[in-house]
Amino acid sequence: LCSMRLQGHVSLALALGFRCVGADPLERRRCEEWLAEHEWTSTENAHAEENFQIFQRCLTLLRDPVPPPEDDAAKHVVVAGVHHPMLLSVHRGTMPFFSIDGVRRFDACRDEAGLKEDEAMDDCCEGRRQCWAPDRASQCCKGMSNKAGDDPALMFLAAGLDVHLGSRLRHQKTFNAQESWALQSLVEEGCYVVDAGANIGAYTLPLAHRVGPKGKVFSFEPFRAIFQILTANVALNGLANVHTFQVALGEKMEVHHIRGPDLSTYNLLASFQVHDQGYSDQERKWTMKYADDPEYIQVSPLDAYAPWMTRLDLIKVDVEDMEGSVLLGAKGLLQKFRPKVWVENAKLFEKDDRTFLNTMATLGYACDKYPGMDWELLCLPS
Repeated sequence: LCSMRLQGHVSLALALGFRCVGADPLERRRCEEWLAEHEWTSTENAHAEENFQIFQRCLTLLRDPVPPPEDDAAKHVVVAGVHHPMLLSVHRGTMPFFSIDGVRRFDACRDEAGLKEDEAMDDCCEGRRQCWAPDRASQCCKGMSNKAGDDPALMFLAAGLDVHLGSRLRHQKTFNAQESWALQSLVEEGCYVVDAGANIGAYTLPLAHRVGPKGKVFSFEPFRAIFQILTANVALNGLANVHTFQVALGEKMEVHHIRGPDLSTYNLLASFQVHDQGYSDQERKWTMKYADDPEYIQVSPLDAYAPWMTRLDLIKVDVEDMEGSVLLGAKGLLQKFRPKVWVENAKLFEKDDRTFLNTMATLGYACDKYPGMDWELLCLPS
C-alpha cells in the first residue's frame, strides 16, 4: 500500500501516513513517484488542499541540500540531447565547497582545533583526537564533509563533449574552486556584480548565491549556444537575481559575423574569441572546433547598461584578450562606482605585454597578480 501510486487517492494516502515525510528512502521514492504522476490540470481533485500539502512537503524533502544517509551517490548525472549530447549533473553535499561559507566554517574549525597546516581533521572526527566540545564536534565534522547545509542543492547543464569548463563544472561545481572562493570573498550580500565572459555560468552561479536576493549579477556571453546553456543553468538553480545578456562587451557598438563553437564534437568551449578569432589556435596551440555557419555577435559597451545598475561592486572579466576594450567601454561606471575589477590577462604573463596595465592606469586603477592564480589580476582604484 505504501508504494502504491498516489494519483487520485489523496485521502487514502493521508490515512496511510503520507504526512510523515522523512528522510527514509521509501518516503523519498513515494515523493518522486507522486511528483512524476501528479498533473494539476488532469489529476482527480488536483486542487484539493491535501494535494497542495503533499506537493509542498515533497518539494521540501527532495530539495534538501544534504543527501540522505542511504544515498551513497551525492552526485547524479543525466544524459540527453537531440542534435548533440548534453549532461545534467545534480549535486548534494559534494566536495569541493561551492559556497565560501563552507570554506570559512572549515577554516574556523581547523583554527579552533589548533591544527597545523599538514594536520588533517580526520583524526578529530574519527575519534583519535579530541578537538572540540561534543556539540561543536558534530558541526565541524559535518562541515568537513560538506554535510552542514552551506551549499544548496545544485544542477549544472553542460555540453557533453566540452572537455574543459563543462567537464570541470560537472566534476567540481565550478571551473576553479580557489578562484570561485576568491571572487566570493570580494563581495557580500546585496552587492551588484558584472560577469563579462560568463560562458555557462561557472562563476555567475556562486556569485549569485553569495550576493543573495537583494544583490544582482549581470552576466554577458556572446555565443548563442553557450549563452543558452548559461541561461539554462541560471533557471535550473532558481536564481532570481541574475540577468543574462547575449552580448560581447567592448569599447563601442559594433556587430561581428564570426563562427561560434561546435557542440557536436570534443571542444574547448571556454576559449572562443570575438576579436582576433584564431589567435589562440595559432599562438597558444589550442584545438578549437568551429561551427560551420557563422553567427552575428552584438558588441556593446558596459556603460550602455548603466540604467540597470544602482550600484556596482565587482566586475569580473574573462573575455579572451578583449579585457582592455571591455573596461574602456565601462568608463562611466568605473568613475561613478569605483568597483573592484577581477581580470584574466593572459598576454601579460605570456609575453610581458603591459598594454592592459597601462589602460587601467589611465582609468585610475592599479592591478596586481592575485596570489595563487595563473593569469588573474585584481585591480583596485588607485
